[in-house]
Amino acid sequence: MAYEFDVYLSYSRQGTVPAWLFNHFLPNLSEALTDEMPSDPGIFVDRNMAAGTAWPASLERALLRSRLMVAVLSPQYFRSEWCLAEWMTMSNREHESAAPDVLIFPILYAGGTTFPDWAQSRLWVDFKPWNIPYELFRETREYIDFHRAVRRLAADIAERVTTVPEWDAAWQVVRPEPDFPRRMPRF
Repeated sequence: MAYEFDVYLSYSRQGTVPAWLFNHFLPNLSEALTDEMPSDPGIFVDRNMAAGTAWPASLERALLRSRLMVAVLSPQYFRSEWCLAEWMTMSNREHESAAPDVLIFPILYAGGTTFPDWAQSRLWVDFKPWNIPYELFRETREYIDFHRAVRRLAADIAERVTTVPEWDAAWQVVRPEPDFPRRMPRF
């Protein structure tokens, strides 16, 4: 086996992040990476999974087979056990492969001051000035600055993709704890 994806998009499905991601960020990132990379970029986002897919296994497989991860940071991101598991999976890979701080590209969507210390210690790209989820955002002057910021990020990703460690079948996935019922059933 080997890498299948260049980028794994990690984000919370809560709040306005998904609308922003699919209306603006993902289309721009995909186009910019196509311009920057010698071959078509492979981007994994959970929306591409077919109906009936065993989603935990599919997410784990995609994460293991991705060269690096773009994490869309928001307060909800750090309340999501799945997002935290994705972050820790890539962070562990960085440490295991002696590639410190090269596999996670954090981008700031919202918040920032209440994030855990281990997340605040990373340098992130601040997209808060452009975190407008509505389609009308495309018609504003600010969209040009947003587009330029995505292009700079894509150039960094395209360069970093060439320096990731060789794929290793021994890499492990961090799994969130099972969600147990809050009350015991009555008998």
